[in-house]
Amino acid sequence: VHSSSALVANAFHYWRARGLYVEIARALRIPSTGIAGMRFEAKHPIHDRFLISPNLDVVFDYQPSSVCKAVAVESKFNEPYGGWEKKGLKPVYLDHAEFWPDLPNLHEIARQASPDNARYVHLDAPQLIKHTLGLKAAYGKRGFRLVYLHYDVPGSQGVRHAEEVDEFARCLERDGVPFQSLTYQDVIWSLARNQGDRHREFVDYLTERYL
Repeated sequence: VHSSSALVANAFHYWRARGLYVEIARALRIPSTGIAGMRFEAKHPIHDRFLISPNLDVVFDYQPSSVCKAVAVESKFNEPYGGWEKKGLKPVYLDHAEFWPDLPNLHEIARQASPDNARYVHLDAPQLIKHTLGLKAAYGKRGFRLVYLHYDVPGSQGVRHAEEVDEFARCLERDGVPFQSLTYQDVIWSLARNQGDRHREFVDYLTERYL
């Protein structure tokens, strides 16, 4: 019940199976026109030297004529609040000088998160850094958007996590990388407001399970 992978499947598969990309895209506040498809567990290689590429939970692919070629969603459920093993960024990523000339602010975070992620308590910044590098290699710095979709919680951990997300978002904004964050609560409330009549049974399931 605490699996973020299960949460992703529960929230997204319904819309993907029916080709209802516009409906879920609007709830996510991402471009809803020109969507060509939706993929789970998508990989974007960073460099030939790295044999394993990190999995992105969901990727929306767009038509070739679209300015934005892909919107990638990294999903978190309980991981920021103690449900994940805190790992740093391997120094090998810093060895590749070609990754960083147009990402100076992200480079600084990468240095502070390698070999140990000492800068962030709740945010898995090394994972987001790797996703950014892989998406940039695939689509160019302005050809994608990275969405950090997380489950919000009350209390000090939720506040600290939100602060860390905001700091990371400002870093990518300064580097010119399209990035946004929102909560599962925001998405589910949006679906309840806008899709509750046409898809009542499923929306009721989401609200009863996760709100």
